[in-house]
Amino acid sequence: MGLLLGPAVALHGPAPLPNTGKIAGVVTDDAGQPLPGANVVIDGTSMGAATSLDGEYVILGVPVGEYDVTASFVGYQSVTVTGVQVSANFTRTLDFELLASSNLEEVVVRHEGPRQQNDAIGPPKAVPGERIQARGLASYVGPPSPAPHGGYLPGVQTHNPPPTDREGYAAIDENPFRRVGDAPLSTFGIDVDAASYANTRRFLNSGRLPPADAVRIEEFVNYFSYDYPDPEGDAPFSITTEVAVAPWQPAHRLVRIGLQGRRIDTEDLPPANLVFLLDVSGSMGNADKLPLLKSALRLLVNELREEDTVAIAVYAGAAG
Repeated sequence: MGLLLGPAVALHGPAPLPNTGKIAGVVTDDAGQPLPGANVVIDGTSMGAATSLDGEYVILGVPVGEYDVTASFVGYQSVTVTGVQVSANFTRTLDFELLASSNLEEVVVRHEGPRQQNDAIGPPKAVPGERIQARGLASYVGPPSPAPHGGYLPGVQTHNPPPTDREGYAAIDENPFRRVGDAPLSTFGIDVDAASYANTRRFLNSGRLPPADAVRIEEFVNYFSYDYPDPEGDAPFSITTEVAVAPWQPAHRLVRIGLQGRRIDTEDLPPANLVFLLDVSGSMGNADKLPLLKSALRLLVNELREEDTVAIAVYAGAAG
């Protein structure tokens, strides 16, 4: 069974096509700060790119010709530069500067020194031409939105900056010692989570120690399958208990309480109708995001039956 993942996402640039060039540059605010997740598109085509965390973008495989190019960002006025010439095997540099302002009165385009890159030869060099920097006034006052909203489009490659460590976990407060006579009640979650085990394994496999708050002992325990007996009769679950001496304090006892819900034979399940809404924006380009999601969906295919159906919709950078 095959699985279609929607519009293609180009994470690695293909070999240059004949009679094509590139459009590349940087999108910044009026203070010179990069705007990550801004969209740069070639008007009238499906070609475009989302900026990286450094505000950089590159549009590959642009046929030779003259185009209008538009840059946009959430909360800012779109800016269009007309008459952008694209030559074969060259990179046309096109920078955009979006000004934070409460006015919407003007769009200024200024021309600066030339710079193009011959991809067949190597490093950038000065050739006859022009470097274009577009400036526009925006309706949004304040810092740009920190959440990228741009995306990959067919035939597009964006620059991937070094990964930024954004690991963050809620603090774990260790439960104090409680006397059973004072606190005789405890709760159990039948729907368990086992993510901490796999997450910690990811840290260790990459040669790093996990943050302390990422290690959740109960999720380590719940990660493994146990040979608990099935419930009998009309009981919704069975209960298995075990008591052992605490290794670190022989005077204490550890109690394990295992719950086993009723197992359902998958052959008797009705047909599954699964619908996935996938974010294909520029922020999903890291290896542990959209590529990982694709791998997970391929694994899902192996668990599906002929009578099951899957629908996929994508957004933020492409729609379909």
